[in-house]
Amino acid sequence: MEIYKKQKILIRTIEEKDKNNYLKLFDEENFGCIGINEDQKPSLSETKRFLQLVIDKEIIDEEILVLESTDEFIGYVTVSRPHKNQYHIGSIAVRKEKRKQGYGTLLLDIVKELARKDNCYIKLECINESFSYFKNQGFKNDGRFFIYEKNEKQFQNSSMGNKLIKPIFADYSIIEEERKKRYEEETIKERERFQKFLKSPFFDYFKRL
Repeated sequence: MEIYKKQKILIRTIEEKDKNNYLKLFDEENFGCIGINEDQKPSLSETKRFLQLVIDKEIIDEEILVLESTDEFIGYVTVSRPHKNQYHIGSIAVRKEKRKQGYGTLLLDIVKELARKDNCYIKLECINESFSYFKNQGFKNDGRFFIYEKNEKQFQNSSMGNKLIKPIFADYSIIEEERKKRYEEETIKERERFQKFLKSPFFDYFKRL
């Protein structure tokens, strides 16, 4: 789904055709997530699983926005909506040879406008090397996290002012209903696993100890 389009630049939700480019850029990044060191980065297998769930719309409170220019994959930002009034940026990356050309800032501007429309603030973790960048983007340091709250004056002065940007998340009541459904399904599965354990020879062994 297209979110934003101007001249040769397109920002849209991630598709099946983007998988290899996304995983390649994620794997190359020294910091796969904002503020998370390389040795804490999610495994590639876990990232592939998460990516497929997002592409297949199996989860509706997570989204990945891809930026491309003249059909060339440039970068991405991962966004979730953990609470009714909060967006969370988990990761943002631009290909090394395309950096310092405003692409990362454009991705942030899009997320800011989406959050503004949903009446949300934005939260992210930030590595030391990026402190000054996010401060310049209007984020405020709140200890471990950086926070961005909607600012109508900043929005009016930004390049997003007159752009039609499509929402990326369903109504929050739908998200909450989906989370409740997933929780109930996981609870049932956990109970079934526990019942199987109680009937297993392994459990009998422990009872005899």
